[in-house]
Amino acid sequence: ARGMRVVPDGVFNHTGRGHWAFASLLDAQEQSPYRDWFLPKSFPVVAYGVERYEVNYECWWDLPDLPKLNFDNPGVQAHILDVGAHWLKEFKVDGWRLDYPGEIPPAFWREFRERCRAEQPHAVTVGELFGVRPQDVGEGGHFDSLMNYSFGTCALGFAGGTADVQLAQDDAIGGEYVVKALDGPGFRSAYTDVLQAYESAFASGGA
Repeated sequence: ARGMRVVPDGVFNHTGRGHWAFASLLDAQEQSPYRDWFLPKSFPVVAYGVERYEVNYECWWDLPDLPKLNFDNPGVQAHILDVGAHWLKEFKVDGWRLDYPGEIPPAFWREFRERCRAEQPHAVTVGELFGVRPQDVGEGGHFDSLMNYSFGTCALGFAGGTADVQLAQDDAIGGEYVVKALDGPGFRSAYTDVLQAYESAFASGGA
């Protein structure tokens, strides 16, 4: 209605501890049919009553409640493809905003986009990637668009005062980088560089 589009946030590089496949791993340990869906370091896998950095399976930011999925596993890939298609088919959403997709191979995201378009030809995929990355968008890439964090960095530099700001990994999940202080002409120059990078990709058929 009213021309609105709904694009839910897909966080597909990890699950929660309550996910049925991870619950199977905790219950059956080495005998679980889903043991290779995750990345255990040893057995028995212990997910409760453990501190951060002391878990024995791969986690998102070493948080015990966020076990990472193993995208080398065909079952994991098929499951996420099915999830993406299900919401497009059953609920008619208009695409996916994909949370921190850089840890998952680009080839998977190309397949994910194709699967989504098979359900809804207009479906859009928006990747949460940081920096200027024209190679990742358009028909030559694996997403239709990216979060505009490059504009955000320029805007912070313009509005944030006269000193450069160093952001550490814990402050900005895109990694450690510097927000450079910018005056008006500096902001225009910096964001013009961003725009020209994507225009060049479009001109070359990459976007």
